[in-house]
Amino acid sequence: MKFDPAGRLRSHMDSIKNRGGLTYAEMVDILRRARLVIESPLLKKNYPVLSLYCDWVMHGELGKNPGGHEVLRAIDKSIADTWHSDPAGVHDAVNQALDLGGLRKEIIRLFEANRIDSTIFSVKGNWLEFLRALLMEIAERPIIFPDNVATDQRAKGRKAFLAMQNYRASKGVPLDFSVTRVAIAYREKDGSDPPGYYWHARIKEDSPEHFVQIIGPVDYSD
Repeated sequence: MKFDPAGRLRSHMDSIKNRGGLTYAEMVDILRRARLVIESPLLKKNYPVLSLYCDWVMHGELGKNPGGHEVLRAIDKSIADTWHSDPAGVHDAVNQALDLGGLRKEIIRLFEANRIDSTIFSVKGNWLEFLRALLMEIAERPIIFPDNVATDQRAKGRKAFLAMQNYRASKGVPLDFSVTRVAIAYREKDGSDPPGYYWHARIKEDSPEHFVQIIGPVDYSD
């Protein structure tokens, strides 16, 4: 019998709906199962944000996913654009690059295309619970470029890395302040900042102990 990942995901979601409850482990498992549905290169291109998060929950650090490299490139572009002016726009750009709203749309589209119940994602309260579980799962797991991206023409992410460098050069921005990683972490209340999940974009890394980073709140209100 041929393996049917969409059918298995459909049965899984029906079971959750009939039981009337959803555990933290099941929330994360939904992405693992969705990853099997979009495994082909064509489907990954049709669901780029979903593909990114499906891979993110499966790895301690994400260094080979093209969507992850595009997140780094988009963040770096926003920093270069505001280097000589107001950096406030970087915060919006990082949340746009992480694109949690796009993740919700792609999951619903995938589920509807495969006749899978999408109530957990279409109802806002359910969606926010799912997002909290997702952010908890990917916290402290950075998106990075491979170590050899600057020297090996065959390295994963090489195209995005070179695009970053070229764009920085065109803007007159120092090349050694390129974004090297972005991660999400939970922070307790810090001064006027409320507790919650925050992104950390590292823009200069002399060593694992010496680096410069920008921090801002993850926007998951949508």
